[in-house]
Amino acid sequence: MRLQDMRCVFYLLLTSALWNAWSVHCTVTGDIRVNPQLRTTAKKDDFALCKLKKAGMHFEVICHPGMILKFREGLVSDVMDVVVSSDIFKDAKTRMHRSHVDIVSAFGKEDITSCIKEILMEGEYQHTAEERKRQMEEKMEEVAAFICQNFVETPSHRAYSMEEMMEILESHPNLKFNPMRSTEYQAMEVVKQLQEDVPIVPSYKSVACTEKFKDFCHAYVEDCK
Repeated sequence: MRLQDMRCVFYLLLTSALWNAWSVHCTVTGDIRVNPQLRTTAKKDDFALCKLKKAGMHFEVICHPGMILKFREGLVSDVMDVVVSSDIFKDAKTRMHRSHVDIVSAFGKEDITSCIKEILMEGEYQHTAEERKRQMEEKMEEVAAFICQNFVETPSHRAYSMEEMMEILESHPNLKFNPMRSTEYQAMEVVKQLQEDVPIVPSYKSVACTEKFKDFCHAYVEDCK
């Protein structure tokens, strides 16, 4: 065998040995490991990140879109149906893992599944478009129900039905509903806008006849006396 060929074989063996040693190191320490499946097949929209800061450290898990909220609502119980893998990351975007020592130190337990559950239940995550739409629809229904209970049609003082109020709200596309804001506050804001073209006033006997509601319905304060 020529000297040049021997050098090539030597470099190949050395490279292979170094790579194997690095793989073993990563598996043991959990510092940096790359999941080949995630690296080659995952796209930006294929997963969602759930992040939790605990004991001064950041922990992240990679999840299937739309599954985190279902898990929190009890619609999904198996953690492995929510996460893409059982890996806990320091930085999921660069696939930098949290070491086992860090996980035990922060969570006080070695059960990785239990740690992932805690991250899923308490962590922050970006809602999908479908989730945001559903939450806004639910908030609109809550606002409609609150208005039906506390406001009436004028001058008949007839209570609006839920179906009527939903039709009114849906016919005003300029109305915005924020899932994170209180139903009562948004209901008062909505009524204030509806009063421009909808005959609606606070109910005589409802909790709407308070100073807070009078501020929003100042044009009809006399109806609350």
